[in-house]
Amino acid sequence: MRRGTSPLSRIPISLPLLVKSTFGKTMTPSLYQQVLGDDFAKLAPRLQQLHSGETSTWSGLADVEWGESRWLRGLLHAAVMLRQLPPAGSQQACQITLTRHAQKERWQRRFGRTPMVSKQFQRNSELIEAMGPLHIRLENSVENGNLQQRSSRISWLGIPMPLRVLASETSDGDAMQFDVAIRFASGALLLRYHGQLRKNP
Repeated sequence: MRRGTSPLSRIPISLPLLVKSTFGKTMTPSLYQQVLGDDFAKLAPRLQQLHSGETSTWSGLADVEWGESRWLRGLLHAAVMLRQLPPAGSQQACQITLTRHAQKERWQRRFGRTPMVSKQFQRNSELIEAMGPLHIRLENSVENGNLQQRSSRISWLGIPMPLRVLASETSDGDAMQFDVAIRFASGALLLRYHGQLRKNP
């Protein structure tokens, strides 16, 4: 080696760029880490795993309830026939696959044979869940290790809807429980689904 020549000069210039790119991608915060900030660390470990941003599939059983009014049940039945909403029923096979795409997450739910897919992303520090033209703006908080979500605005094609969503995620050992209720502003139930899931190996 010539005097005054640093060993580092023999390292290809592209290597530092590769390391920076690789580690930058690995350490990019997940969607929920960005939304919750410091509160993410207060989530139960199982819920942190669920919202880590890594691709994962969770399976279990779920109960699906519909509103009681006759016209509403007809509307929900039509939505089921169009494979937009899950049918009512107890102890249905349920599966959720989470996939990260840049700064968005794809939530691919399946109740029995019925898919229910949405995308979640952050806009102006708020969490948005989109199912086609339906957009749900969600407020998030962590209480006793559990995730609590409440809608602040629901719109269809940008038009406000008189609906509200209340959702919770809790943890019990190696399982996580979810409970999602969609109601009219009057309090009447539109749809509720709740159950328990475990991460697939």
